[in-house]
Formats: sequence, C-alpha cells, structure tokens
Amino acid sequence: MTRRPWWWLWHRVDTLTVRIAASFIVLLVLFHVGVSALFIFITRGPPPEGVLLPGRIQALVDIVEALPAGDRPDLVAALTHPDVAIAWSPSGTLPADAPTPNSPIAAFVRIALRSAQDVSVRIDEARTVHAAARLSDGSILAFVLRDPKAPYPDPTRFLLWVGLTAMLAVVGSVLLARHLAAPLRVLATTAERIGRSETPMLNTLSGPREMRTLGTAFIRMHERLQRFLDDRTRMLAAIAHDLRTPLTRLRLRTEFVEADSVRDKMLADIDQMSAMVGATLLFARDDRSQEPVVEIALTDLLREIADGMVDLGRTVSLRAAPGVRYRGAPIALARAITNLVDNACRHGGSARVTLIADAAGVEILIDDDGPGIPDALLDEVFQPFVRVDAARNLDDGSGSGLGLAIARSIARSHGGDVFLQNRPEGGLRARMTLPS
Repeated sequence: MTRRPWWWLWHRVDTLTVRIAASFIVLLVLFHVGVSALFIFITRGPPPEGVLLPGRIQALVDIVEALPAGDRPDLVAALTHPDVAIAWSPSGTLPADAPTPNSPIAAFVRIALRSAQDVSVRIDEARTVHAAARLSDGSILAFVLRDPKAPYPDPTRFLLWVGLTAMLAVVGSVLLARHLAAPLRVLATTAERIGRSETPMLNTLSGPREMRTLGTAFIRMHERLQRFLDDRTRMLAAIAHDLRTPLTRLRLRTEFVEADSVRDKMLADIDQMSAMVGATLLFARDDRSQEPVVEIALTDLLREIADGMVDLGRTVSLRAAPGVRYRGAPIALARAITNLVDNACRHGGSARVTLIADAAGVEILIDDDGPGIPDALLDEVFQPFVRVDAARNLDDGSGSGLGLAIARSIARSHGGDVFLQNRPEGGLRARMTLPS
C-alpha cells in the first residue's frame, strides 16, 4: 500500500465531513490548550513568598552579623520593601513571643532565625507577622511582613476562567456550524421553491465541494424539468392546433347530413372531442411558474367561488374564518377549488366548503351528499379521463374527466395535495392541503 504524504489530508478538507470534523476538533484542541495554559500560568508562576523567606531572612541575618555597626542602618534601609519591612537597633528588648500554630510563615521565620541568640514571633489580626531576633552582639534585628497567599490558585477564579473559555468555544462552534450549514439552508430553500414550481434563487454556488455539486445538480434538474414541460406543452399545443382543423372540417361536413338524429349525434361527438382537446391543452399548460406568487385573501377567494356557483343555480355553502391569507398563485388555486366544488355539485347535489387554517398551513374541505366512490378507486379517479361508473360517461356532457387531475396538479405545485375520502355519514369529502 502506497503511503501518502502528511499534507494529503489538506486536500481532504474540501469535503463537508472533514470540514465539520476538523472545525470541532480544532475548537476542542484550542479549548484544552487555553485551559491548560491558564492553569500553568496560575500554578507555575513565581514561588510563594513564604517559600523564599527562610533563605532570605537567614542570609540577611548573616550579612548584618558580618557588617560593622555603622554600616547596618544603610543596608537595612536598602533591603526594606513593602512586603518585608526591616529595622535594626544597637540595643533593646524583644517583645513577648506568641504561639502561632496556624501560620506557615511564622514557622518559616522561626526556622530562618534559629541561629539567632533569642527570637520573638507573633502575628496580629491582619495576619501580619512581627518577628525580632537578638544578634550575637546584643543588637536587635526586627522584621514586619505580610502572610502570603497559599501556593495554589483561587478555585473560584480558575472556574470562572474555564467557564468563560468554554462559553467562547461553544459560541465559536455555533458560528462555525451556521457558516458550514448556510449552503444547506440555501439548497433547502431552492428545493422547496422547485417543489412549488417557483423560480429557484440559487444564483451563486459556494461552500464545500459537496454543496457546490448538489447545487449544480439542483439547477440542472430544474432546467431539465422546465425543458421537458416546455417540450410537452409545445407538442400538445401543436397536436391541439392540428386536430382543430380536421374537427372543423368534420363539423362543416356534418351539417350536410340529412338525417337529423345522425347529424346531432355526430355534432355531439365533435363537440366532445373539441372539449377534450381543449381540456388536455389546458392541463398540459398548467405551469404555475408563469403566474406570479402573491399574497391571497383566501377567505375572499372562496366566497367569490361559492357566490359564483350559487349564481349558476348550484347549492354551495361556505364556512371559513375571516381574514385567512395564503401565498400562492390566485388564478391556479381558484381553478383547482372551482373544479372540486363543481365536481361535488355535479355528482353530489351540493357542496359544503370549510376552510381550516393553522400554523402548518391551510386545509380546504369540500363535502357533498352523493353516493361516494368505492375505496379502491379513491386514488385512481385523479388519473386523466378515469370515470367511476358507466353513468358518468362521455355522452352525458359532464366534462372531460380532467377536473380532479388538474386540481391535484395545482395543489401539488403549491407543495400540497388533494385527497378523496368517503364520509361515514354518507357522501364524499375532497380535502385540499396547502402548507405554509
């Protein structure tokens, strides 16, 4: 097996999986490095003052002992600083000693002054250590020093820094994840628009290789589907145009048929054929992308359809909440709903329209009191020219058999669907769903 160089992994970063994994791994490594560096900074700083005091005090005592008495004040003044104040006097008495069992620095000072003639150590309420030692010549060397902090970090401060670092890591992870997922959101929006027959808005392709490939596939898929629909529409338009000419000639020739009964039947057949050709052409041209998508006052649209049916002598009632709005193609939706209501009135005697709206979308129910449809045929009737029974044939002039197919096609172009179901109390229900 050929060994690849270490930099081969760099080329793999172009994939989405490696990018996400590498991003979170880098963040975790940086988080742990930051916490470790912080811990080292806190715990590996300068040694606590208490640890260094024994050697310093012992060295100071030895230096003062070795110097002449006249030089000692200058040396003591030079070595004094805010943490340790030093004083020397040629004579005096030591203050009373006091037990300091809980002060580590007091123990350090006693150890440092063990070579002195006499030692006095006490600690006050502010945890300040006062120490004095009698040197070999009887002079007094005194110290005043603060009790240093313990040689370990403050837990509260350490946890605060760790929490802050973790919060920054989480925020960075969320921002990176959103950045990496942005192309997915664009593709999801594009897929939704294509599914609703809207024009996709995927103008620029960015992100990892998978996202660019997927975006290109979406664009090509939409272009192929659009070409297919355009070719089908042009083909059917040409067929319809070519069929109308011979149908017109047949109509003219039929007028010369002397037998009235034969002539009437022939004219009825020609009219039915013309209606089928026209309906088929309308079905093929049902391309909603050519109609702009706007905000529709759906309640008002249903009321207009119901009133129009009533004007034609149909029995139609409407139950809908006022002010329901939906974003879609108004002409196409009106055509689909009209087909469903007309189908209910034609075969069920009447239609009761109900509009239900919620956060997920809208639902339109059309109920009738007809005989219903056998359960096995509830889905087949959506196929073009499919009839349920012999009574509904082409000779009754009831239509071309494309109403339900057109209604379902329009609903699906909006991302919804149309279903039929037999009601338990009798009659048929057509249910159109339109997602938000």
